[in-house]
Amino acid sequence: MKLRSLLTALAALGLVIPAAVAQEGPRPGGPGMDHGTLARYMMGKMDANRDGQISHDEFRATRAERFKTADLNGDGYLTAAESATALFEQIRKRKQEKMQQRMARRLALLDTDKDGRVSQSEFEAAGERMFLWMDGDKDGALSSEELPRPPKRPMGRH
Repeated sequence: MKLRSLLTALAALGLVIPAAVAQEGPRPGGPGMDHGTLARYMMGKMDANRDGQISHDEFRATRAERFKTADLNGDGYLTAAESATALFEQIRKRKQEKMQQRMARRLALLDTDKDGRVSQSEFEAAGERMFLWMDGDKDGALSSEELPRPPKRPMGRH
């Protein structure tokens, strides 16, 4: 039974972790993903020498690295707790990277002097522009009708 649990954990790592890394769009190999998208994803992850093919050695090396990353205590075995922790850590890192990219784009809009950071005056000026844009009737106050509507889908999902 332990072998079956280990094989299940390994299968989950091979199928679930790539899905967690690809937060945008359908998960690799899942519904809604076409062959070309899955192939590009796998090539990007496994084709170390960028020759357009995944050799057996590249495939094994990718799997070995995935196991090593998930084997948190280094004992050569995976537990459900280690697998879950590895998965959550990959999700956290990917979300953090995406959030940093998103915030960099947003802050670039506020950074009017293009010095790579947003001063308090730039932040306040952006707020003034936002208020004036939302105040459709230009009466100096925002009614509930003038407030923005929530997005139809979660932010960051396209």
